[in-house]
Amino acid sequence: MKSTNQLFILIAVITLLFGSNAYSQNVKIVTLNVNTATVNKDNLATTCNFGQTDGSSNEDFTITVDVGDIIIWQGVSSVNNSTDYVDIKYVKYVKGPNIFDRGQINGNGNKREKVVATARREATKGNEYKYKIKFTVYDSDGNKKGEYHIDPKIQVNK
Repeated sequence: MKSTNQLFILIAVITLLFGSNAYSQNVKIVTLNVNTATVNKDNLATTCNFGQTDGSSNEDFTITVDVGDIIIWQGVSSVNNSTDYVDIKYVKYVKGPNIFDRGQINGNGNKREKVVATARREATKGNEYKYKIKFTVYDSDGNKKGEYHIDPKIQVNK
């Protein structure tokens, strides 16, 4: 009886150790940097970025994730982050394989709003997924300065 319990415990421990590694989650933070002083609908390409240094456009910016990864989209003011703020209102499917379990993922509703989602669709491995980020910019008094969209990409690792 004692060896049966020990065997059961050993199997349970092995399952937990190896099972958790097979489905390990990483957190990917995607930060949209916005020049809140000068941003408008005509200059998004020069006033907003994801920190890319390779000269790629916001539309060509691609993050690569694994199935099970948690992705957090957040916005920050690149000129006055202590008072101005950027809310990420939603992330919405546009085209390509949808790696999420729904077409639109809304923000958390907080000031300095973020969107959090988990990459779920393994069938999309190796394909790019185009999505739209809707964000709102506020000044230091909390006045809305504008709502904008940027359409980057996500790719699931092969």
